[in-house]
Order: sequence, then structure tokens, then C-alpha cells
Amino acid sequence: MTINSLSLVSPFPPPPPPPPPNITVGPPPPPYDFAFTTTITDALGGTANVTAYYVTYPHIALTGGSCGPSYGCQIQLPYTLGTPNITPKLTITNVICGDPPCTGTGLEPGVNTLPNGFSAQIANGIVTITFGSPGVDGDWVGSIDVTITDNNICGPGQTLCSATVTVPVDSEAKFG
Repeated sequence: MTINSLSLVSPFPPPPPPPPPNITVGPPPPPYDFAFTTTITDALGGTANVTAYYVTYPHIALTGGSCGPSYGCQIQLPYTLGTPNITPKLTITNVICGDPPCTGTGLEPGVNTLPNGFSAQIANGIVTITFGSPGVDGDWVGSIDVTITDNNICGPGQTLCSATVTVPVDSEAKFG
């Protein structure tokens, strides 16, 4: 028994064409469509073609910013998708609010916890983060990490595409 190696019978497709002069530098942005066809021939001369289609998109991206200093605050963080027509998953992590003002007494939330008036929403290319009224929910000074993740694989293994920004926050009654 012998094992024959694969051989390449035609070149891979060329890269995308360059952009028109004086507009941008480098190739145009994704998405790129690729089709690779492989011809398989067995020992008796039978052949079959197998075609694989690939579409590549740009990575998901999130723009950062800060919330406050103010009496309560809201910030809108724009994002761009990698894969079109999806709503990414939104997560808030690395919540940091020291003592003071986060003492856990009176209206104040506990150390490294979010206040009752906190909300986070994602829709239509915008992540909206809201810290409510310090007079109702207590002062909050610190930072949060905002991460958006789409459900598509964008790296080796099961790596999902995501983008994270750290948002500094200063929501205090003294600004009211």
C-alpha cells in the first residue's frame, strides 16, 4: 500500500485588487469572499470536485469613553460589527468602586458593586450605559469593563470575536 501526497494543480486566488489611487492605502476593507475548489482523483481515475466557500469580515470594534463627572450619567459607546446582522452579547466585568464612595451604607452601593440605578443596553450599533441619580442610588466613582462578543469564531479553536473598553465613571451628588 502506498500513500500519495496531495498536489496543487492551480494557484490560490489573487488578493483583492488595490484601491483607486489617492483614496486609501492598502487593499479595500473586508468582507472578502473566497472559493477554493479541490479535485480529488482516486487510483482508478475517478475524480470529484469539492468546493469550500469562505467569507471574511472585519473584527468587531467598540469605541470607548467616560461617564461623568456629573450628577448621574449616561454614555453611548458606538460599535461596529464583524459579522453583519447580529446583536452581540454585552457583558460588564471588572467593576471597581472603592471605599469611599462605595461604602455599602445608606444609599451607597458596596465596594466593587454597581448601584441600583445602573443599566446597560445594546442595540443598533450603540451600547448605552446609565448610572442613575446619586440622590437615589448613591455616589459611584470607579470604572467598569464593557465587552461585546459576537457568536462567530474569529481565531483558532473556539475563540469568539470580542472587543473590550474600560469606562471611567464619576457620578456624584456634589455635581447636582
